[in-house]
Amino acid sequence: MRTYAPKIAAPALVVFAGAQDISAVVAGDLPPAGSANVVLEEVIVSAQRREQRLLELPISAVALSEAELKRQRAVDLEGLQYAAPNLTSAPTQTARSAASLAMRGHFVRDSAPTVDPPVGVYLDGVYIARMTGANLGLFDLERVEILYGPQGTLFGRNTIGGAINLISNAPDEHLRARFDAVRGNYDRTELYGVLNVPLWRQGAALRVASSHVEHGGYARNTLRGVDLDDEDTDFIRAQLAIQPTNRWCVNIALDRSDFDTGGKWQTLSAVTPDAAVVPRLLGSPSDELANYVDATARRVSADGAGRVKTLVQGAAGTLTIDLGRSQLRSITAYRELEASATESDQDGTPFELGVIRYRDDRQRQVSQELHWFGDSRDARIDWIVGALYFDEEGSFAQRFSLFVPTAALWSDALPNGDASNRSIAVFGQLAYAFASRWRLTAGARYTEDTRQLTSRNMRIDGNIQTCRIEPGLRDSPTQCQATLPERTFRYVPWTLAVEFAPSPDTLVYGKASRTQRSGGYNFRGVGPLDLSKPFEPEYLTAYEFGGKTELLGHRLRLSIALFRSYHSDIQLVQREATGPNRPGISYIANGGEAQLEGGEFEAIALRGSLRVRARLGVTHAKYTSIDPRVHEIALDSEFPHVPEKTASLAVDRLVKLGIGDLELHADYAWRDDVVFTPDARSTLRQRAYGLLNARASLRLQRGDLEFAIWGKNLADERYIVRAFDYGYFSTALPGDPRTFGLSVSYELPLGR
Repeated sequence: MRTYAPKIAAPALVVFAGAQDISAVVAGDLPPAGSANVVLEEVIVSAQRREQRLLELPISAVALSEAELKRQRAVDLEGLQYAAPNLTSAPTQTARSAASLAMRGHFVRDSAPTVDPPVGVYLDGVYIARMTGANLGLFDLERVEILYGPQGTLFGRNTIGGAINLISNAPDEHLRARFDAVRGNYDRTELYGVLNVPLWRQGAALRVASSHVEHGGYARNTLRGVDLDDEDTDFIRAQLAIQPTNRWCVNIALDRSDFDTGGKWQTLSAVTPDAAVVPRLLGSPSDELANYVDATARRVSADGAGRVKTLVQGAAGTLTIDLGRSQLRSITAYRELEASATESDQDGTPFELGVIRYRDDRQRQVSQELHWFGDSRDARIDWIVGALYFDEEGSFAQRFSLFVPTAALWSDALPNGDASNRSIAVFGQLAYAFASRWRLTAGARYTEDTRQLTSRNMRIDGNIQTCRIEPGLRDSPTQCQATLPERTFRYVPWTLAVEFAPSPDTLVYGKASRTQRSGGYNFRGVGPLDLSKPFEPEYLTAYEFGGKTELLGHRLRLSIALFRSYHSDIQLVQREATGPNRPGISYIANGGEAQLEGGEFEAIALRGSLRVRARLGVTHAKYTSIDPRVHEIALDSEFPHVPEKTASLAVDRLVKLGIGDLELHADYAWRDDVVFTPDARSTLRQRAYGLLNARASLRLQRGDLEFAIWGKNLADERYIVRAFDYGYFSTALPGDPRTFGLSVSYELPLGR
């Protein structure tokens, strides 16, 4: 099959053909019962910006094929956390379209446009800068690559935890169409469609993928009579590939996602003794806040009933030119997002304790990246050099109301501002096979980040609105605006790795790397201490030792990676006193050091028609130094959103029936205790839990029609995925309940 796309996007899974009399296995499929001499499929990834076998990659990585994503019902970025070790994702207070990712102990709570995430997300090579709108759907993807540890040399800044690489299916030369429909509980309806059309005899093809997903709320606001966490999402991606010769190819891609969701399912998880007076102050002396405490309640009495709408769209053009022993690739991209939320209740009670009156996120980014890569004639040297230009404009405006019992009034914070972020980089990496089984890789990147902020922060106490920006920083005495100067940060991430391959199917490697997360401005700052004083970049120096092998005639695949990282200049929240009986000023500053260590383990075994996959992740994180001004964190504080252990087990089997193929799948994902705030005294935590999922599908003998039944969280486990502390009360975001449904898939035989 000819694929009209750059070589970097070639099919991810191919059949191993190193021995004769081996049964062929289509990418991601399972061998039928009674099959003999069937081996595990080989995995090809582009984790180092070029194609190579996963078995030869000196990086801890997990590659998930389209078939595996479908079996596990991993429908969006957030769903990946139960398929991969040492990966967690937490929703935000307003939208399901946002994803706050954590890998190997690195997590960031703030979603302001001046604070960058620690895990990089890439769609067909294009960096997704903001976590708002990053919870993209995983429909019609060829594969997902999850890369652990610093990726600063090839992927750039803000990858201290790792990177997630999403690769979509490219257009090919076959005329075909596929339709999928899903019906499930909570009034779930999902419609999917893919159309691939060759435009003329040779040289061009068009691929269009579209979906509509809707379901009712996972919880009910009984006070307002509306659903919570309902969803109505539309997605479309179109790709035009033109390849008139084998020497060059251009791929133009457009995508758009529209999210329309109800208010977040948010519950009251705890109250302090000081909260007893609140109902009386709000006109209900016979009520108590404790009556509403239930962290996993599925019926809440919330006074707010807002909605959230998000638009995420982008365009990208990828040009690849084959120069013989080298290739030149250019990726030009534009992306934007618009997200708005109104009347988002933050406490799950009939009292107005906390509410986001409105929130507005807007962002646009333009990027241009160049790669030139190749190898020597004797294949002992391969190399890549490249350059990046990235420009981003973002704005954020919010009104958050919080009832303050000690003052018996509402205090509203109104952070508002525009951020401008620009980055340029040049990089290079070279791998040299200096002996028959030994290989040395070295790479470095020069990065220059420029940050600028225009702030318009205000607040309202009672009915009095004031400008929070100190007068000396304002653009004019009568204007609540401060235009801060550009600030530039420069750094050079690097990587060095040594590989030893005792056989073609075994690799042992050791790697050292250093990378950074960008510095920036305190978006909510007010004065010289926080607003006009940027925080500096944070750095990570990491060491990794790992090995990968295939045994038992390519029926057992093992991989293990052990790491130790030293995290310095960590961006933490500090608090400065401003006077007696006043809470002081909180701001982000570089205030700590930490050591993180652990590893990832994966085993995949194939025995006849049975395939078993086990994955385990371990992350042990501890602070080694904390600035005394850092708020709520001590040396013995736990890292929020970082379970020490995560594990998953999946079992698949294909049974040959007279009417077709029956595929059976079950998986279980488990994660250790996790805390949601760095405060060592906090009770905001989730005890260890596990989720059981299953799927059974029947593909009829003619091969173009498939029926499936599936279920997620079959035991209906009650758990929370994020929590927030507001002083006298705390709230929680529960995880999804049990969902199940039926699906049908039909492939039209247009090109037969």
